[in-house]
This record gives sequence, C-alpha cells and structure tokens, in this order.
Amino acid sequence: MTGISSLRREISELEDAVSQQTALIFNMNRKLQSLQHELRKTATYPVCDLPPEILSEIFLYGLPPTLIPTEAIDPFDPERPSAPLLFLQICRAWRRAALATPELWKSLAICMDETPDRRSSHMLDIFAERARALPLNLALWAMQGSDRGGSQADEDAFSHCLERNAHRIGSLALELCENEAEVFNREQLDFPNLRHLNINLEHGSGHWSENNQPLRCFRNTPLLTSLILHIFLTYPRFLDLPWTQLTKLETRGMPLDASLEAVRLCPNLTDLTLSIDWMPTWTESFGPPLTHLFIQRLRLTEHPEAPEFDDEDEVFALSCFTLPALETLEIWPTHRMGEEVFTDFIGRSSPPLRNLSFKTAQGYALPEWLSMYPLIGLKITSLEIEHPPRAFCKLFFDTLASNIDLLLALESLSMSCDEDNAHYGLEYFMERAGHAITVRRQQQHSGTPWPLRSLRLVSSGRWGLRFDLSPNIKAIRVLQGLKQAGIEVYAGTARQRVV
Repeated sequence: MTGISSLRREISELEDAVSQQTALIFNMNRKLQSLQHELRKTATYPVCDLPPEILSEIFLYGLPPTLIPTEAIDPFDPERPSAPLLFLQICRAWRRAALATPELWKSLAICMDETPDRRSSHMLDIFAERARALPLNLALWAMQGSDRGGSQADEDAFSHCLERNAHRIGSLALELCENEAEVFNREQLDFPNLRHLNINLEHGSGHWSENNQPLRCFRNTPLLTSLILHIFLTYPRFLDLPWTQLTKLETRGMPLDASLEAVRLCPNLTDLTLSIDWMPTWTESFGPPLTHLFIQRLRLTEHPEAPEFDDEDEVFALSCFTLPALETLEIWPTHRMGEEVFTDFIGRSSPPLRNLSFKTAQGYALPEWLSMYPLIGLKITSLEIEHPPRAFCKLFFDTLASNIDLLLALESLSMSCDEDNAHYGLEYFMERAGHAITVRRQQQHSGTPWPLRSLRLVSSGRWGLRFDLSPNIKAIRVLQGLKQAGIEVYAGTARQRVV
C-alpha cells in the first residue's frame, strides 16, 4: 500500500508542476504578443511615408503597357478593377495620390460590345475629367461577331459621350467592323486635337466602296499627322482622311498594292513603315517605281513567302520605290532578295543614306550576297546586321579589310549572331571583325583615317551557355587593342560581357 500512495503523491506533484509551467508559458506568450503588438505600432513602413509625387511616379508603372492589341485588354469589371481604378481602393493616401495624378487617367480602352450596365462607355467621362488638361489616348474596339444587344438608348448615350469628349482626344485607336464604324459617321463628331490615329478595319463581313465611305468624321482634323493603317476590306482611297497632311504612316498586314496606294495619297510623308502581308498575283499593275520626294525614314518588312505560281515573277516592295531623300532604312528582307534589288534601289534613288539596318525575324533571313558591291561607295555612318549567314559574314569582313571604298564613312557597326553552330558564333565574329577592322584602320583613303568609333558584336546565346574565354586569346587581345585605340567595343550577350 505504501508504494501505491507514493506513486499517487508523485503523480500529483508532477501534475501541479505541469499546470504551473503551462500557466507560466501562457503568461509569457501573452506578454510576447503584447510586446510584438507594441513594436508593430512603432514600426515605420517606407511605402506609407512616400511623398505623393513619388507615389504618383510608382503608380505610372502599374498601368497596362499598351492599349493595342485590344485582345490583351479585358472589358471593364467593377468587381475586379485594374489600374488606375484599383489604386482608389487601397487607402485614403493612395486614393488622393491617384486622383492628383492626371497622367494615370489619360489612357483608356473601351469595348463597344454589350457589357453589364455598359459601364465601359461611361468610364470615358470619368477619365476625361480626371485627366484634366492632358490629351486623351483612347482605344475603341468591338469583338468580331459579338452580340450587340444593347438598347438604342445605350447606343445614343455612348455617341453623346464620345461627342462630348472628342475635342479632348489626342490619340485614337479603332478596331472595329462596319457596324461599329457607323458611330464615326455622325456629323456632330469633331476631333480638333487629334494627332495620331490607328485604324484596324479587318473585321466584318462587307466591303466599303466609294458610295459607302467609313470614318467621315476625320475630314477636319487639322493636327493629324500620324496614321497606322490595318485594313483588309477596302483600299485606302475609300477612307475619307486628310491624307495630304500626314507626315508619318505605318501599314500593317496590307497587300503591296494597297500599301503603295496609301503612300501615293500622302505626298508629305517623312516617316514610313510598311509590313507587307501578301502579294497580289498580278504584277503588271504596279508600273514604274513610286517616287516620293520627302520620305526620310523607311522601315520595310518584305512579304516572306515565295510566289504562288512557278512562272510568276516575284516583286519586292523595295523595287517599287524611288526615295531620293531617304536617310534611314531598316529592312526585313527575305532570303530570296539578292543584292541586285538593293543595288538598283540605291542606284535610282541616290539617297543621302546615313543609317542602314538589315533585320531578321521568323520567316526572314539575310540573303547570301555574291558580292559587297551595293555597299561600296555608300556613305552610311551606321550599319546594323542581324544574324547574317556565314557566307555573307565572311564576304563582308574580307571585303571590309581589302577594299577601302567599302563603307568609307562608317562610324558605328553592330552585328548579331546565335550559337546554333559550334563553329559560327560570337567567337567567330570576334575573330573576323577584329582582324578586318585592324587591317582596315592601317589603310587610309586620301589621307583620311577610317572614322569607325563603335563596334558591337552581340550573341543571342543559348540556354545554359556562359562564355568562359581566356583573356589571352588572340581575338580578345585584338579587340582590346581596338578599345585602346579609342573605339567603343562590346562583345558578348545581353547578360554577359566578354569584351
């Protein structure tokens, strides 16, 4: 019996000790939480103390990067608003800062399809008020084949809203079919401050003609100088626009004949961007090359596909122009466009060309020229060549080293490559470029040193690839010598500098 009593007493003592320790731990946890709460009250958070002007600058980075293409813009949802409306719901300080930043409210995309309460259209009044005196950047779009079930009252309300704010619009992007475009034929619409217009009329089921001209409201836009055109249903001549006052034109996804027509309608262009989507099967209608006296900059994307029929002559867009004022040319050629196309263009244009870029993208490639004759005597100061084929690269550097009349005014040379071929990548470019430029600098033309001041050799790299080149290899030593001679040299990838 004595042993049992002893065990019970010991258990009771341990239970009492556990209770005491538990109570002690509870009190310690409560005190810890109290101290942590007091500490949090004294803590400072920099974001809460930012000056309103700094907060406003940060807010600008939270805006959508672009209003076009409209496929990336979600219709307005009051339950899940995006910036800048989202900033109004965080706290009073953020709301005050957002409402005091007109730049947040100057850009808006509106879907003209039916939405709950059609609130998207009403947002235009709100944004216009909060943008204050800033011109508005507005994108209006409608989905192809959408069910526009809104009432006539809703349609009229939107039209009146657009009329009220039309004078505030400085940039307007439209992606519409013919039904929605009718809104812009209302005579009350007036855009006196419109400077940039982006028109996409690809969607829809009909064709416009001389008797059915869309967008008549843009006849009187005295400040309009810039136009982006993406149309498939009609030709530019059927669009009632102030063509003669345009100085900047960009066409996207248009056939060559329609693009040429747009350029003919704009006699005062200085900046032209053409992206040829497809070529007509006829070629005799193009006639002689179009001469334009004022175009100074051309960005041209040739049609990448070969002619549909074997007996059909291929027409390159560059062959359709004579541009005697051209100073900058950026071209995405196809691998079928030989050097004679470029030679003929330079010969008939005799332009004061200063900047030349050969670009590449999927479906586009620099052709393997048989000679560098088109570049001999050319007085460009800047040359960019993206991903040239090996034969072109070898011929280019060999000619650069041996012919002092090649690119005799060149100041900046930029070339890019990839690492798909183990024997044709950055190391190859470094070796050939360093040798050719060193030899060329040792020569003089009429006693005048070659003016090259900048060399960039950039590789697109490969997944997991990191260059680990010894600084003692000849190619690096040669390029370092060019740097010491005063040439700005960069060789490497976007993330790793080798030289």
